[in-house]
Amino acid sequence: SMVTVGGGIGKDIDGTPPDLQQWGAEPLQKEVELWNPSTGAWTLGPAQQEYRTYHSTALLLPDGRVVSAGDDYNGGFTQDTAEIYEPPYLFRGPRPVISDGPKVGVLGQALDIATPNPSAVDHAALIAPGATTHANDMNQRYFALDTTAGSGEVSMTLPDEDSVPPGWYMLFLLNNSGVPSEAK
Repeated sequence: SMVTVGGGIGKDIDGTPPDLQQWGAEPLQKEVELWNPSTGAWTLGPAQQEYRTYHSTALLLPDGRVVSAGDDYNGGFTQDTAEIYEPPYLFRGPRPVISDGPKVGVLGQALDIATPNPSAVDHAALIAPGATTHANDMNQRYFALDTTAGSGEVSMTLPDEDSVPPGWYMLFLLNNSGVPSEAK
């Protein structure tokens, strides 16, 4: 699934110097939007406490929550604010657990991850850590990985090096309800 937070209507105040322009938002832009890839449908989630427009960020945390922070005027000119969003998938049953595994994986090769209940793992995902600025993340990557359950572990083959830019990635195990583990 995917979550979007923040947004605005992008209006400037006529005659205001560029460094003091306000990027307007209305109550609708406070609502979190959720996309379900299975249905192709968007639904509205809860409203955030504050507007998040031009100078904002939203990052997936290793525990599966999302931090939404910053803006032009939240907290005034001297401080910014942040809030944590807990997506619905965190409340759909027990979370898979990554007990152990290598700290480094080699692209194109197998990777074995210890987990106490391998038959409950549906698949895995590699997600690049966030690097957001001005509400855009040009580095965000997601790679779904098929898994095979073994005795006390799941095995997967990492994508080949032609399809994955080098760098750090978070590894999540997911159950058949889409509930993620904490990333390693």
